[in-house]
Amino acid sequence: MAKVDIDTIKEAYMERSRAIAEKIGKEEAHIMLYLNGNASRGLLKRHKDKVIFDIPIPNYYNSRKARLLFCYDSGHVNSMYPREVLLEKLRSKTRVNRRGYRDDGLRTLMRVFVCHKDDILIAFSRDAEGKRYIKAGIIKRLIERTNMNAFGDLFIEGARPYRWLVVPRVLVDAINPIRGRSYMPLGLPLEEYPFYKKLLAFDDFADRLSPCPIVKR
Repeated sequence: MAKVDIDTIKEAYMERSRAIAEKIGKEEAHIMLYLNGNASRGLLKRHKDKVIFDIPIPNYYNSRKARLLFCYDSGHVNSMYPREVLLEKLRSKTRVNRRGYRDDGLRTLMRVFVCHKDDILIAFSRDAEGKRYIKAGIIKRLIERTNMNAFGDLFIEGARPYRWLVVPRVLVDAINPIRGRSYMPLGLPLEEYPFYKKLLAFDDFADRLSPCPIVKR
């Protein structure tokens, strides 16, 4: 397994943050998700007390290489193009889309990420016996959907995710031990991949930067 220290991880996140800052335009788009499953382009004041996710879409992610991920506790991941969602599903700035995300009572939207297709999605899960697993996969291998409330791909099967992460593609060498198990429904037993502790140590730090610049309310 490639040796990656804490400073390398931090620099990977900071490099993406700097790239985003260089492409900031006059207005940064936002996608708002509400408790009732609706979505809108920007905040609608009459619904401001019902916002659960405020999703900024920097100009850096205004391309076909960008991805918008909705990650659920059912193990499903819905992958979309941010620009397509903004132009096709949320064109109006004064109306809500009533099919904003999957809200059927059977699953809960846990995390939302705005990222690059070559970044890496990681899921931490726990099976019925309490055993923990970690699984990783390159995001571009997820099928892109056009509907925000689609089920998406079943990324984890046989366990319930309790944490989702997205890490920059520059860390792919460190992730290879678990990415190589992507064909397995659960991935790798967590204790067989001690590097996960370093990833978790920077989860809060990364949450304030790309690839997951999300504010949860």
